[in-house]
Amino acid sequence: MKNLDTLNTHLIQLFNMKKSIKMKTKLLLLSILFTQFLVAQNVTFTEVNTPFEGVYRSSIAFADMDHNGTQDVLIAGFSDNGVITKLYISDENGNFSEVSGTPFAGVYDCSIALVSLINDGWHDVIITGNGGSTPITKVYYNYGSLNFDEELENETEGVTNGSVATADVNGDNFPDALITGINSDYEEISKLYTNDGSGNFTEVSDTPFEGVDYSSIAFADVDGDTDQDVLITGNNIEGDVIAKLYTNDGSGNFTEVSDTPFDGVVNGSIAFADVDGDTDQDVLITGLNNEGDVIAKLYLNDLIISTNDLKVDLSIGITSFPNPTALNYINIAFQTTEKAKVFMRVFDMKGNLVLQHNENVEGGQQTIKLNIASLSAGSYFIELNNGKAKARTAFVVQ
Repeated sequence: MKNLDTLNTHLIQLFNMKKSIKMKTKLLLLSILFTQFLVAQNVTFTEVNTPFEGVYRSSIAFADMDHNGTQDVLIAGFSDNGVITKLYISDENGNFSEVSGTPFAGVYDCSIALVSLINDGWHDVIITGNGGSTPITKVYYNYGSLNFDEELENETEGVTNGSVATADVNGDNFPDALITGINSDYEEISKLYTNDGSGNFTEVSDTPFEGVDYSSIAFADVDGDTDQDVLITGNNIEGDVIAKLYTNDGSGNFTEVSDTPFDGVVNGSIAFADVDGDTDQDVLITGLNNEGDVIAKLYLNDLIISTNDLKVDLSIGITSFPNPTALNYINIAFQTTEKAKVFMRVFDMKGNLVLQHNENVEGGQQTIKLNIASLSAGSYFIELNNGKAKARTAFVVQ
């Protein structure tokens, strides 16, 4: 009996010990999770002293304008000192300084695009808005060392209360421009201009785009065929608030997509991103809709590409060399099974499209020498796409 009592005592002690260990383990796990939660929530912002002049009815755009590897900023709008457009460059510590003597016209109710129009590696400037007495659209070329010259033979129409966006819509590897807003005749317009590679713009006639003001524009490949489609929102000539999607055939010919679920908005904004990880472009739309409601609506893209239609095998093992590279080019090697057209797009680590190139290839092992002179130092990834399949590889520019 004594041995049985002793055994029972040991069993109870063992049970209590296991219970204590289990409880301590739970407490430890909860402590770790709570600590991780606190760390995850510990996102703080600190205001920085800058020379930026305060503005409203304004626009902002970031880009590395002086090729020092940091992001500079162009700011336009109404300030306490009148209408301004000012460029501020940053150093490696994030300190900004204003660039004096720039030729940029001051604008408000404006839009800005910073893009290399002739693929020379320097970001040029497109500005639209109210210049004080009339709507304007001005183009300034960046010739390096922060030297800018206005393109005086610019044929684009001046607009205010609009938007400007750039993308290579016709596959010639030069960025084209779409401009919306109110012109000097108080008409709502949406005009597409193609770029010949020398920075000369030509208006494309007979586009299906509705003229809009208080508008927003965003380009993205929404149908997976590797060319740039476009979504336009704003107030049209009849006073209706719209959101219309147009798909591109790859040559810059657009067709309106009917029966989209998008709420039309005015005074809003559009952003494309793959939010659900299925490799297609979803869209977030904000603004004031037809019912007068302020909205922020996310729409998921249900694009499905069938692997049964795959005609070109883009090897998963595509490689880029030399990598890292300090050269003005990088070699992209991959395998195809037959003759095809391959689309190459380069993205920065934020997912922004920074370069694209199309190439007709034969079957077999391929090596394409891609010009990357326009890219600043940093990390990038390149996507190969034949409209049916995609493959990616990363590279570093020194």
